[in-house]
Amino acid sequence: MMRVTQRQLVYLRALAKLALPSHRELAAEVGVCQGAASNMLLRLRRSGLVQREARGRSYMARTTRLTPLGHSLVRGSVIVVDDELYEMIWWHDPCSTS
Repeated sequence: MMRVTQRQLVYLRALAKLALPSHRELAAEVGVCQGAASNMLLRLRRSGLVQREARGRSYMARTTRLTPLGHSLVRGSVIVVDDELYEMIWWHDPCSTS
């Protein structure tokens, strides 16, 4: 089972909400500076939860998306976190359409 922190889950949920965001867009959504977003995305990528891809023709522009494992964590099918956070996640599924 994969463990995620509350902060990591915030980023994963933001990525599930946005359509292929840039660092700038993700940082704005989460409410942090671009450097903090970049550092967290690096950790999430190393954990296999997100994937970076080229955006358009620019060699520097990148988008970020959830991997299947990242999606499963956001959906709540494989979440192992502290009890209080688990209760918050269990009752609110960010991927539901209702």
